Amino acid sequence: MHIVYSTPEGTELSGIYEVGSEEHDRWNGTPDDRLSPLATGPWGSMAFARPPKAFFVHPDCWVLLTRHFANEMNLDRLFEVCRFRPASRTEEYMCSMEKFPNLYRNIQHPLHRPTIRGIGNASKQISKIQRLDISKAEHILPGADCFGILPMEVRLEIAAYLPTVDFLNLRTVSRMMATVFSLQSFWKTRFRINGDRGYLAFLTENPFKRKNWQSIYHCTAKNEGLYLHNWSMRRQWRNHLWLRDRFSMTKTPCGQTEPEGDFSEVAWMVAAAEVRCERINKLRLPQENPAPCMCDRQEPIPMLHVDLLPGHIALTAFILTEGTSEGTATHIIGFDLISADGGNMTLGYRLPGSQVTVDLCNRSLRGFKVVTDDRGIRALRPVFNGETVSWIGDPQQDRATNLIQIALEHEVKHIAAKFDVSPFRIPGHIGD
Repeated sequence: MHIVYSTPEGTELSGIYEVGSEEHDRWNGTPDDRLSPLATGPWGSMAFARPPKAFFVHPDCWVLLTRHFANEMNLDRLFEVCRFRPASRTEEYMCSMEKFPNLYRNIQHPLHRPTIRGIGNASKQISKIQRLDISKAEHILPGADCFGILPMEVRLEIAAYLPTVDFLNLRTVSRMMATVFSLQSFWKTRFRINGDRGYLAFLTENPFKRKNWQSIYHCTAKNEGLYLHNWSMRRQWRNHLWLRDRFSMTKTPCGQTEPEGDFSEVAWMVAAAEVRCERINKLRLPQENPAPCMCDRQEPIPMLHVDLLPGHIALTAFILTEGTSEGTATHIIGFDLISADGGNMTLGYRLPGSQVTVDLCNRSLRGFKVVTDDRGIRALRPVFNGETVSWIGDPQQDRATNLIQIALEHEVKHIAAKFDVSPFRIPGHIGD
């Protein structure tokens, strides 16, 4: 295994550490033995320190992880992300054990490539979607479809970096983008390592074998949930996606902290979540004096304020997606208020490539509908006078979520929020 560990000079990556036979036997013992620092060799005391000073990575998992970063990774930033990642995934662990009882006894090698049922037949199918005649676009009035001025290669690149759901929405309003939908080269991009089917990226490695990528995309829609190895591949891939996105997040210090402004006259409405601490390893037996949580050792998170001015023309919300045992969950991690004069304001964190922008021009923002869980805000929907807009994030509700509406009678003048993404704690306020 590789070890990412902290030193006075910075974060280092070890060579491959081999577990001895005695340690290997201990690892195959009881769960309590596996959690013992002695089972992990000389690095164990560093890994089980509070806060941890080392993290273990299987060498083949490391190979898969680096593909998400195009082999460019800052170890200091990676160590920081791992340190704030919840250590216990008890709910996912229990769900996976219920779904696949032999999951951790019969797990396959990380680089083993399974046979995906249905791909052979899907590759032989001839797509029934007829190509649109691009020449018909010549009769479209100038300006009617702005994508018409772009070469096909540029349109294909735009589609390649959009999630499939977003592109399907785009093609319904653009005849020029609809032509991309019939290209096999577009559907092949769904199988990039950071695409919708990234956990099956190995299918694209044979450039000489022709496949019907659209049929393969559809035949694998539910395939990963039926077989143990496919499920575990997708789970590992989602964890790597989370690490990549969390790694890419940037925090821009701006806005106004609470002590610097007088907001005593502002009538606030609040959306908040009771945060669950996940850093105590719940897989262990209950202890009388468990190790204190790292949350208690962190600096207080300041409340950030920003005024909504007439010059603000758009609101951009940034979304972090996390894999769960049942699929994915989204969390709102920050906002950009875009100004007409270029003086944009940021609250919280920015995540390039994962954002939704709402037009504020000639619209009166009265508040938000918010879906919260015990880790923060999952999704929100802006509330305007007499107008309904789409949700930002995934609004799917379950027993752990709450639907809250924080809407004022008049236009919102202030927004305040705390963004603590270690447990995704993101309470929000709006003010009149």
